Amino acid sequence: MNLACNLILYLLQASIGLALFISLYRFTLAKLTFFIWNRYYLIATAFSSLLFPFLHIDFFFIRPLTSESLGLVAKLPVLTYWRVNATVLPLDLCHPYSSWQISILAVLFVYGAIAFYHVYKLSADVYSVLRLIGKYPRFRYDQSWIIYTDEQLGTCSFFAYIFIGKSDQNSSLLKTILAHEQVHTRHGHSFDWLFIQLLGALFWFHPCIRWWKQALKDNHEYIADSYASRHSDTSTYATLLLSVASRKNNLSTLHYFSYGQLKSRIIMLHQPNSNTVLRVRFLLTLPLVFILLLLSSCTKQLVVPREQISNPEEFNKVVQQMMTVIEKTMLEKTMLEKTMLEKTMLEKTMLENKLPLVLQQAVNSSIEVSKDSSNTAAVKKGKIE
Repeated sequence: MNLACNLILYLLQASIGLALFISLYRFTLAKLTFFIWNRYYLIATAFSSLLFPFLHIDFFFIRPLTSESLGLVAKLPVLTYWRVNATVLPLDLCHPYSSWQISILAVLFVYGAIAFYHVYKLSADVYSVLRLIGKYPRFRYDQSWIIYTDEQLGTCSFFAYIFIGKSDQNSSLLKTILAHEQVHTRHGHSFDWLFIQLLGALFWFHPCIRWWKQALKDNHEYIADSYASRHSDTSTYATLLLSVASRKNNLSTLHYFSYGQLKSRIIMLHQPNSNTVLRVRFLLTLPLVFILLLLSSCTKQLVVPREQISNPEEFNKVVQQMMTVIEKTMLEKTMLEKTMLEKTMLEKTMLENKLPLVLQQAVNSSIEVSKDSSNTAAVKKGKIE
């Protein structure tokens, strides 16, 4: 059960980190033309969000209880306590799990089942790509491998492999398309994409995981567009984007030349380079790092070292004084309860026997209780009400 609770706590802390970092990116960094910096930011912060729950820094120090503070015990007020007779049930008669524990296990089961489904789906896509690689011949092209396929899919890439479908094999824009895909292969964008897909499979419940996927996908395309557009003017390259905008592929592991965010890509093509001074925005990451470190450190169980008692005789003396005070208090309490009980029973007996009022007053007057030097409890003179 401790393992289940720790897993839920880890997912919660990592989810907070993912939400904070992607929110900072969307509101302060996404519109900048520092595409390479943005890529490093996305990968580094996503990976850091997974690691922060394991990092603990002792921001706070709890002072342990020492033998010096034991001297305060004698100055404490006298406390009384009640003895309670409790029956301890055998362990085999108790239910092994409470209702909240069963609820936690049920939640983890649902989480694991859905996460397994997403991982399975991702693995199936990777397997489909590997089948394409083994099905068709490949040709060396610069630092990549080109595979001409008979499949109805647009030009796409996976690590060092570039797949060219039927529609692009005889295109006049093939050279520009290859230049675009080569950027993906040289920069290793497939590693980033597999990582973010796996992250999405494990954090399928996170409402911001869609932002992560979209941000990384946009960033990869911005990088590829910025390099590929150097082989032609910006307007010609934008026309190329429009010509392939209607193509769509179904494998999540591939980098496609034509995926949905056409408008933002064309805007970024015509976007002037951001001022270098704006890179200071990346420093906003530091407060978030501090917050996450503080959050993870607050959950750490601080182990206070035990201090050996330097003067055992003094310690035993203090303990003996405490026990004496407790025994004395309990004795006074017992005697007082006994006297009050005797008075109550005597009064009840007189009322039941309907003794004369004068006799009752005489009996009451004869009962006088007071505390003497031996701490004997007494009941003062009084009348029966």
